[in-house]
Amino acid sequence: MSRARLDCYGAKWLHTIADWGRITYVVQPSHHRFLRKKRKVGRVGYVRFYVTHHIYSAAMSTPPRIAGLDHLVLTVASIPRTIAFYEQALGFKSVEFKPGRYALHFGRQKINLHEVGTVVDPNVRHATPGSADVCFLTATPLGDVIAHLSQVGVNIVQGPVNATGACARLRSVYFYDPDENLIEVANEADDGDANA
Repeated sequence: MSRARLDCYGAKWLHTIADWGRITYVVQPSHHRFLRKKRKVGRVGYVRFYVTHHIYSAAMSTPPRIAGLDHLVLTVASIPRTIAFYEQALGFKSVEFKPGRYALHFGRQKINLHEVGTVVDPNVRHATPGSADVCFLTATPLGDVIAHLSQVGVNIVQGPVNATGACARLRSVYFYDPDENLIEVANEADDGDANA
């Protein structure tokens, strides 16, 4: 408690700021109703104080600037079935990048495929088929996308509908892949298209 300078505002014990070294901490009393993760640092009278979170000061290092997505990994029940679906439905290109390891390439990105029950990385803890929800952008008009999906036997589960993308409004359709991952294919839309 000697290292923290704790202030009291009126009759209510509110949060205060304590500077320890290069990190600024938020200190709150034990009865504060928003108290979550905590570490006891001392008490004044009958009120115990806890560190609940910290704020990085200007002296701390800054986070990296992430420029984009290189690849993601899908856990699938069958790699051959997944490759056939994505090649036929979306025109992705399959590449064997290591013996027995396959990826689906599109644009400047790729999806690595991990077959369930096969350990390819011991650091992966919760590899589960059918848990993904992914949006792909296309310049192909959405009407043509729908016609193609119908021709190859892929059922649309929703759409066309408006959606919100990272950089623009979207006009989207949704369908499932063989593992029931929810796949969204979208056109970036101007306001007129999005309101159609």
